[in-house]
Amino acid sequence: MKIKRSIYKQLADDLNRPEVSIILGPRQVGKTFLLKKLESGANARGLRTRYYNLELPHDLLAFNKDDRDLFRMLTDDLDVVFIDEFHYLPNVSKLFKAVYDTDAWW
Repeated sequence: MKIKRSIYKQLADDLNRPEVSIILGPRQVGKTFLLKKLESGANARGLRTRYYNLELPHDLLAFNKDDRDLFRMLTDDLDVVFIDEFHYLPNVSKLFKAVYDTDAWW
């Protein structure tokens, strides 16, 4: 049985707003696929994106910066940042809040 999922459209629409969207779900349900599809759609619309998969050591290492440099990495010259497996970051909610609370990306 196929289940039609409308979450893609809702999340794609969120890319037009200053939002932090978090995708949660059990393993192997398509979260990474959805992020990659959203990134592809954002790029097709001309948005400047960056995708990090924190299961990859070099991506996780990119987050090993002081708060100021990390903030710049996530906001300078970017419209949308996708972070897969974000639970590997300590204090990740603090990071999301800091980015959301600023006007650096509006």
